[in-house]
Amino acid sequence: MPNSINRWTRRAAAARDCPWVAVHVETGTALTDDERQHVSRQLALARQLEHPPSLAYAELSAALLGQCRRDVASTQAHADAVMALAEAQGFALRLEQGRMLRGWALAEQGQAVDGLAQIRQGLVAWQAIGSQTRTYDLAMLVGV
Repeated sequence: MPNSINRWTRRAAAARDCPWVAVHVETGTALTDDERQHVSRQLALARQLEHPPSLAYAELSAALLGQCRRDVASTQAHADAVMALAEAQGFALRLEQGRMLRGWALAEQGQAVDGLAQIRQGLVAWQAIGSQTRTYDLAMLVGV
């Protein structure tokens, strides 16, 4: 399963012009100070623009990066931020993406029942909205 997640991460990173994400996921190396600052700058810019869709995307990206690095606290903090913003703005897909990441973080903290429930709820809602389930999200469910 980790290999399929790494393949997805490489494709997603290349598509988003951030290949450094794939390098760190595959090699297990920590992010450099410059890379951490890059993520911080993305979040700051999104906040400065006062453009909720951009901020939701930036928070989601930070949560995904946290998950790939297995940084549970960062993943949960950014997932919670995505969920709050998505709920306030009516971003249904982002809400469920945040919910699934939050579920992963809960499971990693030993709250497997609650975590799995959040991931499943996100998957069901994701499909109800009409979006296709992504392999990455299913892998998250299996990995818990």
